[in-house]
Amino acid sequence: MTNRPLFALLLLAGLAPACLDPVRSGDGGQVDAGAADAGLAVDAGLAVDAGSAPDSGVAVDSGVAVDSGVAVDSGVAVDSGVDASVAADASVSIDAGIFMVTVIDAGVLDQDGHLFAYRLLRFDVPGNPPSFGQYFPPPDGGAGPVIVITQPYAGVAWSGEEVDHRWAAKATSYGLFVDTDSPGADGGDFIIYQPMSVAEGLSQSFIYLFQGVGVLQVFGRFYAGGSIQNDVDDMVAGFRFLEVEPTVQKSEIGIFGGSWGGFEAVYAAMYAPVSVRPKLGISVYPLTDFEVQEHFLTHLSERFSSPTQQATVAQFFAPYRRRIAATASTRGLSQFNAANVRARLTTPMAILHDSWDVLVPVEETRALMDAGAPVDAMILQHLGSPPWDTFGLKHFPVAAEEPNNDSAVITFTVAHLLGGLLPASQTLYVPIERAKLHAFIAAQRATQPTGDPLHSLARRLLELTDPRVYVFEPGFASTGADYVTLEVNAAWQTSFTPATLRAQLLIGLPIP
Repeated sequence: MTNRPLFALLLLAGLAPACLDPVRSGDGGQVDAGAADAGLAVDAGLAVDAGSAPDSGVAVDSGVAVDSGVAVDSGVAVDSGVDASVAADASVSIDAGIFMVTVIDAGVLDQDGHLFAYRLLRFDVPGNPPSFGQYFPPPDGGAGPVIVITQPYAGVAWSGEEVDHRWAAKATSYGLFVDTDSPGADGGDFIIYQPMSVAEGLSQSFIYLFQGVGVLQVFGRFYAGGSIQNDVDDMVAGFRFLEVEPTVQKSEIGIFGGSWGGFEAVYAAMYAPVSVRPKLGISVYPLTDFEVQEHFLTHLSERFSSPTQQATVAQFFAPYRRRIAATASTRGLSQFNAANVRARLTTPMAILHDSWDVLVPVEETRALMDAGAPVDAMILQHLGSPPWDTFGLKHFPVAAEEPNNDSAVITFTVAHLLGGLLPASQTLYVPIERAKLHAFIAAQRATQPTGDPLHSLARRLLELTDPRVYVFEPGFASTGADYVTLEVNAAWQTSFTPATLRAQLLIGLPIP
C-alpha cells in the first residue's frame, strides 16, 4: 500500500463518501524499514533493514484546546486545562496516589481535514524508571474502545530525558545504530532505532481512530537500555494510565505488537491491572519463552550449519541477551516462560508465527500451545526443508517463491481488533493487498496435505467474512465475505457462496 490518507483510498475504492461516516478516517499498512504505510504499525521487529520511514506530512493545528482528562483513583475526572500550547517545561501533573501521569504536551493534528487530539505522557511508578506514552483519545467524544500498540524501538525525542535527546540527534531515520546504552554495551553491536514524530504516531494509529477507536502507543525505548522486566514495567504503566483515564471504555481494550513488541504485548496483557485487562490481543512472531530463546541462542549450531550464519545471528542478538541477562541475574527467567504465560494470561491472544522464523523460534509459540495458554496460534507452514543458512535476519522467508506475510498480518490484525471491539451495528474498514493475500492463501492451502488443517487460518478468514467488514485497496472495494469467498474458491476449487462459506469456516477450511 502507498502512504495515502485512508479517506483518499476509500474514494479510489468506491467506499466514500456514500457508505463512510465522514467523522472517521484512517489508513492501513505497516511500518517496515523502507516502506512505511499510514495505518497499522507492524513492528519490523528484529528484521535488519536500514531504510527510512517517511514523514506523514500531518500539520499541527495549535489553536484547538484539548482536555487531558486524566482521572484520579476515586474516579473523579480532572480537567488539567491543557491546550496545544503546553510545552515540556510547563507540564501538568496529576497524582493518582502512587502512580503519577504527567502531560508533557498536548495538541490536535489535522489529517485529511479530520482533527485528532493527542497527549504526550510520562508515567511514574515509585521504584521504576519513568515510562512514556502517546495517547489519541477516541475521537467521537466520551468513553470509547482503545487499542494499545507496543513501540519497542520508537524514539521519544520529547521526553526531556538526556538519553532520548541524544538518540534523536544522532539517529534521524529508521535503521541500525551502535548500541551505547544497553547493559554492558561496549560499542560493538547495533540496535534498531526508529524516530517517532507525533505525526508518525497518528499515521500509525489512523486506521483505528477513523473508526472511532482510541490508541495508546507505549514506548519501550530499547535504545535507552534496561532489561526485559523494565520493558514489561513500561507497558504495564501504560495500562495504569488507562485505568484512570475517563475516555477509555474499560471493557473494550485491545493490544497489538510484533516481535519484541509482541513479547511486550503478551506480558503487558498478563500483568495489566484487572480492571483494564485487554479484552483481546494479537501478537506477531513474539518472544514469549525466554528459556527457549536462550537455548536457541546458546545452541545455534543445532539450526545453522554455517559458522558465518551462527556468528551473524549471535552478534545481532547480543544486545537482546544483555537485556535478558539483566533480568535473569536478579530474578531468573521463570516468570518469562510458557508455564507462567499459561498461569497468568487471561486475555485471548491470537498469534501469527512463521515456522521458518530465523529470529524467534516457532517452538516458543508451540510451547504456549502445549502448555494450554489461551492463544489461538496460526503457525505458517512451508513445503520442503528450510535452508536456514541462506535466510537473512527475518521473521519470514524472503525468497521469490515465498509470499511476504506482512500483508496478511496487517489485514488479519485490523479485522481481529476492530471486530472484537466495535459494536455489531458499525461498518468495519479493513485494508488488503489482493495480490499478496492471494499468494499467501494459496501457499497455506498447498501445505494442507502435510497434515495441518489450518483451523486458525479459518478463524482469521471467518473474521473477514463478518457482515460488518468491507475490504479495500486502491481501485478495489468489496464486502469481506465476497472477497474471501472468491479467494477460497480459487484456492480450494470449491463453489461456496458467502453464506455457505461462513457456515464452512465455522467448522474449518475444506479438507482436500
